[in-house]
Amino acid sequence: MTAKEFAKEKHKNHFRRDGVTPYFNHLEDVASLVKHLTHDEFLIGVAYLHDCVEDLHCDLPDIENEFDSETSRYVDVLTHKKSQNYEKYIKNIKEAGDSFCAIKIADILSNLSDNPTKKQVKKYAEALKVLLGYKE
Repeated sequence: MTAKEFAKEKHKNHFRRDGVTPYFNHLEDVASLVKHLTHDEFLIGVAYLHDCVEDLHCDLPDIENEFDSETSRYVDVLTHKKSQNYEKYIKNIKEAGDSFCAIKIADILSNLSDNPTKKQVKKYAEALKVLLGYKE
């Protein structure tokens, strides 16, 4: 099973905030952006999987069993844990490296195109500064 197929199956009854738009559309958008940023098939696959653990009843062993430990490691770094401060989460992604940043930047860009609240725009702007290495 491909990452795209896995994500489509896992997110089949999951919708965006509007309650109408299939959540999978977001994953397609993120994967498409990652494809344009990196042309790396592994990272495109991770883009499809990046929200499986955070948003669903899916865990890292599920990812590892279906794919491999490297895929699971990427998904783990990209998963915002409930106990984790958002700023620290973003810093961890930045420290993990450019490949992780590319996926998170694509995720943020997709979220910004989906009617974000003012609070979300501010949060994502701050995150992009960190991920892009912006120095004030």
